[in-house]
Amino acid sequence: MQTNHEDATDSEVWLSRFPDGVNPICRTGSWGAEFYEVSPEANDIIVKKHRYSGFVHTRLESVLQTLKIETLIMTGVSTNLCVESTAREGFMLDYHIVLIQDACAAFSQAEHDMTLKTVDTYFGMVTDTAGIVSFIDTSHKTTVNG
Repeated sequence: MQTNHEDATDSEVWLSRFPDGVNPICRTGSWGAEFYEVSPEANDIIVKKHRYSGFVHTRLESVLQTLKIETLIMTGVSTNLCVESTAREGFMLDYHIVLIQDACAAFSQAEHDMTLKTVDTYFGMVTDTAGIVSFIDTSHKTTVNG
């Protein structure tokens, strides 16, 4: 997912959350809308989003259905905004949700921890990077050898 905002996607309601009515975050063409310390490969699918949830007004669900994806592994920022919004909506659309706690960040530890508890209690499971890597490694060996 890649977040970008521009005049064509910033509604009056969306802009009302900014004190001066101007959204300076992730503007198309700015450094804030670019990938940071990761680069998509040539064949990677990039879904652009304009709201907290990756499902709102995007092609995400179509891509997931076409690829027969059943589980969403959640990472990113901000844990309590974009990650949680996408996780909640994904769960409501019948995807299994796995949130990677050490691959997400929020503006405060309290906000981060609140989402971890909420997701783990109501929307899916929370684990860390080592846990998901171990699970994938074990699953792959079982599939290949079993």
